Amino acid sequence: MRKTVVVMLIAAAFTAAETLWENPWGADQWQTWRTSSGDYYCQDDFVLNSNATIESFACWGMIEVDMVEPFYLALFTDNYGRPGARIWETTIYEYELTPAGDNYRIDMPLPEPLIIDTGIYWVEFYYTGFLWWWCAGADGNMYQDGVDTGYDAFFGVYGNYTPAVEETSWGAVKALNR
Repeated sequence: MRKTVVVMLIAAAFTAAETLWENPWGADQWQTWRTSSGDYYCQDDFVLNSNATIESFACWGMIEVDMVEPFYLALFTDNYGRPGARIWETTIYEYELTPAGDNYRIDMPLPEPLIIDTGIYWVEFYYTGFLWWWCAGADGNMYQDGVDTGYDAFFGVYGNYTPAVEETSWGAVKALNR
């Protein structure tokens, strides 16, 4: 007796990390700073247009490089244009500081990738050390301690959009039952 089994071969397209959302600092931009350490907490929003896997965040700001301490990161839902419920948090012990004018770009790879749905989210970068100022520009909705500052924080979200499973080829596998 002969059995024929048809198998569909499937491949997913995985790529290197890409920019999911970014508002980068530029040397020619007007800027101010908001502290997000000690008794102060700042959040700003970003939009994901598709389901994604977040691998890292980056932010621009001023930090005392001689006293590097962990960052606490948190994500919040959107509550009608302001931070809502906290839905995720982690502590970042290892990150990279790259000089950027009077600021630093702080790249923070996540300890584990974060799979997240399409939507509007708010991120909080909270420095557990003594001094940290998150760099921000004009015309935004960055919140500090529950109050809209009117500023727009400089940060980025990096990873990959959830890959779609695509049909790549058909093949027949014949199994012989001897």
